[in-house]
Amino acid sequence: MQPFNNQSLFSDYYLTELIKDDKFWQESFRQAEEAHRKIKEIFQKAGENLAGLNEAETERRIIRPILDSFGHIYSLQPSVDSPEGIRRPDFAFFVDTQTRDLAEREHKGKREFFATCLAVGDAKHWDRALDKKTKGSGDPFSNYNPSCQIDFYLRATDSRWGILSNGRLWRLYNREASYRYDVFYEVDLPALLGSNDLSRYYNEAFNYFFAFFRKEAFLKDVSGLSFLDRAYKGSLDYAAKLGEELKENVYEALRFLAEGFLKFPANGLTENDLNAIRENIFVLIYRILFLLYAEDRRILPVDNPNYQVYSLRNLAHEIAQKLDGRAYLSPTMVGYWSRLIDLFRIVNEGDDSLDVPPYNGGLFDNGNHSFLADYKIGDSFLAQAIDQLTRAQTAGRTGSPTFVKSLIKKDRGFVSYRDMEIRHIGSIYEGLLEHHLRQSSEDLAVVKEEGREKFIPLALATPLNPPVNGGKKRSGVIKSYHQGSVYLETDKGERKATGSYYTPDYIVKYIVENTVGPLLEEKKKVSFEHSQSAKKEIESLTNSISTYKARLSKATTPFMQKQYQEKIDREQKRLEALRTQSDPNSLLISEIQQIKVLDPAMGSGHFLVEATDFLARALVEALGASPHEVTEEDIRWARREVVERCIYGVDLNPLAVELAKLSLWLYTVSKGRPLSFLEHHLRLGNSLIGAKIEDIGRLPVGAGVSASPKGKRMLREALTPALSQRERETEAAYGQQLTLFDESTFTQSAFKMVGGAQNIEKMPTDSVAQVKKKEEILATVLDANREPYRKIADLWTSAFFGNDISQPVYQQAMSLLQCKNTTLSETVLSPYIARAEELRKQKRFFHWELEFPEVFFDEYGRRKENPGFDAVIGNPPYINIMLVNDDEINFFTNAFNTAFRRFDLFVLFSERALTLLKVDGYHAFIVPDKILSETYAKMLRGMMLKKYSLNCILDATNIKVFPDAAVSPIVYVVQKVIPSSATIAVVTKLNEPVFDSATSWHILVSNFLDVPEYRIRLDWDEQTKRIINRINFVSFPASRILYVSWGAQPGEVNKFFFYGIEPECHNASGKCKANECPSKRGKCKPLIKGGNVTRYEVDYDNAHILYDVDRLHRPAFPELFESEKIIVCEVSGSAGLICAYDGSGYYTDHSLSNCVLKANLLQADERVLRGRGIKFVKGARPKHEEAADAVYDRDTIVYPEDVELSRAYRLPMIIALFNASTLGFYYRKYISGELNVFPEHVRKLPIRRISFNTPKEEREQLVEEGKRLCAAWVAAQVE
Repeated sequence: MQPFNNQSLFSDYYLTELIKDDKFWQESFRQAEEAHRKIKEIFQKAGENLAGLNEAETERRIIRPILDSFGHIYSLQPSVDSPEGIRRPDFAFFVDTQTRDLAEREHKGKREFFATCLAVGDAKHWDRALDKKTKGSGDPFSNYNPSCQIDFYLRATDSRWGILSNGRLWRLYNREASYRYDVFYEVDLPALLGSNDLSRYYNEAFNYFFAFFRKEAFLKDVSGLSFLDRAYKGSLDYAAKLGEELKENVYEALRFLAEGFLKFPANGLTENDLNAIRENIFVLIYRILFLLYAEDRRILPVDNPNYQVYSLRNLAHEIAQKLDGRAYLSPTMVGYWSRLIDLFRIVNEGDDSLDVPPYNGGLFDNGNHSFLADYKIGDSFLAQAIDQLTRAQTAGRTGSPTFVKSLIKKDRGFVSYRDMEIRHIGSIYEGLLEHHLRQSSEDLAVVKEEGREKFIPLALATPLNPPVNGGKKRSGVIKSYHQGSVYLETDKGERKATGSYYTPDYIVKYIVENTVGPLLEEKKKVSFEHSQSAKKEIESLTNSISTYKARLSKATTPFMQKQYQEKIDREQKRLEALRTQSDPNSLLISEIQQIKVLDPAMGSGHFLVEATDFLARALVEALGASPHEVTEEDIRWARREVVERCIYGVDLNPLAVELAKLSLWLYTVSKGRPLSFLEHHLRLGNSLIGAKIEDIGRLPVGAGVSASPKGKRMLREALTPALSQRERETEAAYGQQLTLFDESTFTQSAFKMVGGAQNIEKMPTDSVAQVKKKEEILATVLDANREPYRKIADLWTSAFFGNDISQPVYQQAMSLLQCKNTTLSETVLSPYIARAEELRKQKRFFHWELEFPEVFFDEYGRRKENPGFDAVIGNPPYINIMLVNDDEINFFTNAFNTAFRRFDLFVLFSERALTLLKVDGYHAFIVPDKILSETYAKMLRGMMLKKYSLNCILDATNIKVFPDAAVSPIVYVVQKVIPSSATIAVVTKLNEPVFDSATSWHILVSNFLDVPEYRIRLDWDEQTKRIINRINFVSFPASRILYVSWGAQPGEVNKFFFYGIEPECHNASGKCKANECPSKRGKCKPLIKGGNVTRYEVDYDNAHILYDVDRLHRPAFPELFESEKIIVCEVSGSAGLICAYDGSGYYTDHSLSNCVLKANLLQADERVLRGRGIKFVKGARPKHEEAADAVYDRDTIVYPEDVELSRAYRLPMIIALFNASTLGFYYRKYISGELNVFPEHVRKLPIRRISFNTPKEEREQLVEEGKRLCAAWVAAQVE
């Protein structure tokens, strides 16, 4: 048995292995025997009746003598300020008496007193529970959970280390982890002293107390680290290294499991079953992972000899011996599989003989995963998988004190999952969720190409691996797989996922603290105000009762006595009811339990685990000062309360949903209690695709057969005999006034659903029977009542995805699903309903109000006055529309206001989050910084700036938040309230992933309301604003005189772009024949691209385009190319604008924008111009944006004055202006600043307003002055 109880403060492996190389440990070991003797004497002197010692006596007789014997210098009960008043830790530890005396003399009673502290400490009475509050009178804080108290002292004093002891148990806390309350290092001192064995082993065991609690353990060496600091840092480094190795090991474990299922003969599985295998090997590995965590953290009784025989650790050790001894393991025998399945059953159902309670939570239930009950894995494959999960080279020490470091790379040791934080699960597993199983048809090699691991045929993997495909560098063979082997790869054919967006811990904490944090503060304020109101009413009632009692004593008739007694009784009842509302902490507990936090793209559940932890800590604090009592450790109770009441998550990937459940189960599991019930709050679905209840009364415009005239006509012809005259008339009018959706019936169903959800939340999960009851409520109340409306919502949504249903048929189908009479037979309607269900499974429709009714409806089934979640947090997927299916794009553009241009899905997730948020709620995402400036996000920016309060932006672009991803992220925090603040807080310049080093300031919201497309520039300041305003004051937009458009977009480039290398492509002078080209009928045109253009110059390289208007994807019109024009490079933003003049009539592709004077458009064919949306209008231009013609600055609207104005300007002058650094500044600060320059950007460029009235002589002088300055600049550059 280990001599310490390490609750994840340090790494077990560091404590048992790596620590033995530390010189301080070795020095302490040599002194341990003398220290042990002194402490035994202290206990002998204290006497045997320790159980009766109060806190003061325990401190005087045991704790202080031990600290003195360890050389500690301390100050007793120094004061610490807090919002609730003065708090006093029992000890503040110092380096020496001089430092302590100076602090007491100069800084006593001030925060500076603790600046030179080594640590703080707190003492409790003998054997007091250190993880639970206690009853008592006096200061409520003294009755708090002691772990909560020491955390407060650490944060309030900014001390790094804290000691907490009740005489028997001695604990160490670190400020970075103390906020979790159950992360500590603990020694049971009497247990260590109970042996008279003074052998080397015993001295080493005692050293785990002596070395960690003596004064010298806190003293820093020349490196600036103490022994405890080194142990903490070494543990973190080890855990990080182990996590990286486990990523590889888990990949191989999944592969072995898959191959084991596939190659077990009796299973009869083939390559066609790989998808089913993939889904179930993840579930299997989740089960194994839970067992490893539960055993290593002593949740399961690994110290019980009866359980040890059946434990996974025992099986892992047996497998390791077999593999290391090269014993034969059969692929067709299932001894290990049978033992593993038995262990799953034991954990799921419980076994009293093994001291294992049932942990039924769905994870081990074969009813949910029948595949694992029906199929098996042979010993050889299962053994390899378990070994990959339980051993690593990082843990490869022998356990001997005389360890040779060179053995680390050779030996594989057992991994302690106690050393792995829950968040490590996400970093290890989340990247594997997108992998697919493949079976190799030939021998494969894994090589690294351009930094990415890829599969290639083994035959092509030569030892040297020369560059391929024009220079891509390859490494040597990393791994190889034989033909028929199973492997996992991404959609890109890579072995490892690149571009991983697993959010680091410090970002997750920032988001939770800035969303859930303000919510808690508001709840505290509300609870206090309600309690004060209740206290005033109690005082009033108490006075009334006293008055009635006085009158009762003087009453002279039975009637009067009865009257007064009834009044007293009535007021007493009111008084008792109010007493429960007078305690602010009891009210706060209730308020916290009602908070709803959502992650709509939860992945591994990282954000939800942090939110659970944050709310649970607040619940423990409120519990400490309230009269409530709980039967388990405070923090365990709090986490279980929060996770079942407050936490919601959705994900499109079913394996991610199961992974999030696993993360939360591991974080909230409590010894002896079933796993938390999560089915009602963690749901599978597409957060972006679904219906609202208010919409499903009729089909959406633009969907279904309404979007397909031919389909609508065919459907009408097929159904005409079955439709009444009224229905046909309704169909013709598109059913604007008819709906058969029964709102009253839905309200009744919502009433039942909300009641069921509330019953699940309020019922504890202390027994399997309660879990079963919750499952029953979910199935018979929630699912049963929402199913008809889910089908209606599916039918509504499916209309966007090819379910061609007409309005009348939809109305009749809705009647059928509501169990009402229909004029169409079920035979006619069923195919549409079946198709909708098929599409729901394919697209994973998710109807928010039906899935989480208690969030949107009250206990009567009516819509809440303020529906929605209190906080919506997370890291949404970053997927550009170019990778999205057309039918989904159609739905998005109809369902979202922000689906604009080539949008990214994270924009839609942001809009969805804001719509799901209740008024006053908080929302924060980490997203690419493109949200601040890209055109496709302008609708979202406008929404945030105008409708809501954009409180804060965290600029994390200068740190590598996502190591493998080429994205620069920011975090925004929004509150759903009418904008009240005129500023946005900006946090930036993070040199390290800690916010203490950040720089922050405020920027005005008004700065961006007038900026094109509401672009948000974090570097905006007053000087920039003045310059921009000055430029705008003397300028007009380029769209006033220029028509701007892309060049031709060919589609299949190779069919249209070519170089004139054939003889028939040239005339006698060697130039392109262009229109003379007989083979192309005059359609061969000289072509330039972005690479041909530098500032002011065009370098034509004899390229051509086959300009066939009928075949090109998006042609332009000849006058756009053949007129004199300005050409602007698309990719040039970071280097400023790159523009050149073209008077040669070159054609261009879409890498260039073409700018033609509007006067030159008069030469083009009017029909061609109309086809491009260009319209010449009569009359004067509107003078301001509020005018009726809101598009007055569109270059496609041409006014007579525009034509005249364009004749006054010359393109070379405009080119000089565009290329100038001034406009580069204007572009970066005001228009976009993105790398790509689009036509809409060019249209916004300012052109200096010129009155053209300067005398000729003065103009000539200015020209000469300009030439002189230019020549001087050129000469200076040459020198």
